Parts: sequence; C-alpha cells; structure tokens
Amino acid sequence: MAMSEANTGARDFSDQRKQRIEEMLERVRNARDEAQLMELKFEAYLLEMATMALTEQLRQTPPKSA
Repeated sequence: MAMSEANTGARDFSDQRKQRIEEMLERVRNARDEAQLMELKFEAYLLEMATMALTEQLRQTPPKSA
C-alpha cells in the first residue's frame, strides 16, 4: 500500500495541507497582534484560540516521508 501511495502522490497532499495551515496560522497571528494593539480583547482572545487550534492541526499532520 505504501508503494501505491508513493506512486500516486498521496504524500504531497499532507505537505500541501501543512503549508496551507502554516500560512493561515501566520495570518491569524498577525490579526491577533493587530487586535491586541487596537485593544480588541475579545477578538484577540478568539484569534488566540484559532492559533491554538491551527497549531494542533500542524502537530497532527503526518511528516513527509522520504
């Protein structure tokens, strides 16, 4: 089964997913920082929760296998 995954590019999907989550995480962190600067406490809190959820998704994304 592993050989068929290698031949179909199935591993690339998790790499693309990880990259997209990392990009989203960066945007959310920037928005959180802006909310804090503007003293939007509730919004900053929600964005902090989003950063925690995205970070957990990154931990769950399997690493690229060689």
